[in-house]
Amino acid sequence: MWDKLEKEKKQKYQELILAFASLTEVFAQKKEEDKAIKPIINSKFQETVFQKIFDATAEDIGNTAYDASLVVTDEKDIVHKYLIGIKTFQGSGMQKIAQFKRDSTKWAADFQKLQLEAEKGKSVEEIVKENKDLYLKIAHEVSRLRNLRIDSAIENLKGFRREENEVIESVYHYLMPNIKEEQPVIEVGEMSYEKIDIDNIKLLKANKKNIAQNIYFEDGKHKYRFTSADSQLFMEFKKKSPKFEAWKVKYLDNPFRIFEKIAQDLSEIEKENLSEIKKEKIESHCWRLYVVDEEIPLFSSLNAGYALSAKNPEQRIDKFIELKNKYITEKNASFFDDVEEYLKKVKKNKNKNRKREEVDFKNRQLARKREELMSEIKNMKDEELHIEMRNLLYRDPDEMYIAIPNSRQFHLSYPNFFSDKGILDPQNTNKVIENSFSLVFEPSGEKVEAFITQSAGKGLETKDKQTIMGDWILRKIFQLPKYTPLTREKLEEIGINGIRLTKYHDSIHLSFIWIDDNHLPDDYWK
Repeated sequence: MWDKLEKEKKQKYQELILAFASLTEVFAQKKEEDKAIKPIINSKFQETVFQKIFDATAEDIGNTAYDASLVVTDEKDIVHKYLIGIKTFQGSGMQKIAQFKRDSTKWAADFQKLQLEAEKGKSVEEIVKENKDLYLKIAHEVSRLRNLRIDSAIENLKGFRREENEVIESVYHYLMPNIKEEQPVIEVGEMSYEKIDIDNIKLLKANKKNIAQNIYFEDGKHKYRFTSADSQLFMEFKKKSPKFEAWKVKYLDNPFRIFEKIAQDLSEIEKENLSEIKKEKIESHCWRLYVVDEEIPLFSSLNAGYALSAKNPEQRIDKFIELKNKYITEKNASFFDDVEEYLKKVKKNKNKNRKREEVDFKNRQLARKREELMSEIKNMKDEELHIEMRNLLYRDPDEMYIAIPNSRQFHLSYPNFFSDKGILDPQNTNKVIENSFSLVFEPSGEKVEAFITQSAGKGLETKDKQTIMGDWILRKIFQLPKYTPLTREKLEEIGINGIRLTKYHDSIHLSFIWIDDNHLPDDYWK
């Protein structure tokens, strides 16, 4: 990746990193006489500078697998899309690469068992030997979650209309502060970013210094350590990974003058460059994809393709009669009777006079019955009938839309977010005024025309095909097989629980994020 980045931008990146490193003596806790200090770089500063200089997209999805994504077109017009892990190393060795705190309940009981073993006075070697299968079980689960997040992030960057001349790569970009011949330097390096080879996982030999609740394993390519404390995964970075450049660092004689200058010039920071206005966001809003402490509803906007009934139940019954006449035999006659009874119950459950809770409960019963019917069809071993019946009993599996929570109040509070003309009819706030806008999916940069629809403007849909979003979001980003409902557990495995819509002058950008209950974003829509 490094050799494909613009020379001028790399120079600017180098200047800013070296500028920060020049302040090392301000942050160094102790200086040994006649010994050079290793340069200090703040990891968050490095990430922010990298993103800003190279126009990279910040991957701010909770404990996502990556720190940034970047699109570069080379001299042959080949589009390279990179997912990047940005690292600052104080020497090589084991480095944190992921955290699975929200998934810790999956292995909490297993770690408790290992702790009890340790309390019996057993050595780590004994505990590992006696509980080999348990250690491997946890290592496999952690690796599966790690790979799942990587796959999801890659599909998010690909977008839903990948071109033939696109190349998708994952890399680690790192800066390694060092001392070479008494000269402080920062080495620039890069190495491949790979999924864990689950089929080749082997436990590493334990030693007395190890802790029983830590798991050491390898996959033939890298060595890993998973710790029960905060559910953190570490990977060993090899010392011989390629380094492209070594930047010499010069420390300022009096670094405090820089801070004095900043204090004097604070008033200048607020001056805007008018030529950049169109690139700046106007406003943004984010919200969770589910209600706190609740499961994602089985027939919600995200699971619209899992819904029971079509918009025209009479048409569906007509289609059923056609299939029945085509496939009915003496052996399967009772099955078709069950399907007909099922379709009648689905139609009856659409009665608007019934309470929502009652309808929802009945829908779940009907969904279970539908699964039983599909299982019965599968046992008949008639593939053609199976496909036709699946099309009859299900909607398009890629059908979905983005729901805007408390939509009426949202549009009244921010009337010009989606359209300068507003979204709701002033005379009837259930009615949506005709609207259209460009929707850009981050970080892929894919752009489609979208619009706000449904009662009180509660739904955001793509204009050409409603299934565009479903195919990309459900199949690729959320890694769901067709006809499988999206659950809260699946979102938490991937590290996504919300979306953010950001308005610019010419478009609205949609990105997937993680919203921390304890630190709600400033643009959080309640």
